[in-house]
Amino acid sequence: MPEAESRGLWAGLKAAGRAIASFQADFVLTAVYYLALGPASLALKLSGRNPFGAADAKTGWKPREPVDPAEHLKSQG
Repeated sequence: MPEAESRGLWAGLKAAGRAIASFQADFVLTAVYYLALGPASLALKLSGRNPFGAADAKTGWKPREPVDPAEHLKSQG
């Protein structure tokens, strides 16, 4: 097989490999999302758990006590 033909064959195989890999990655990531993350989030929602500890469901902010800047700087080392 001449070198020019083998380069064209190799380029075609690489393009086919990229297309297959792209499809496979999309398929696997979609399957993981729907088979693992979806049911897990649904179970948490139905159980009423709040894994991130958000106090206010509207904003997600938690109330905090003010921190003394001097004490904060001491803990920075």
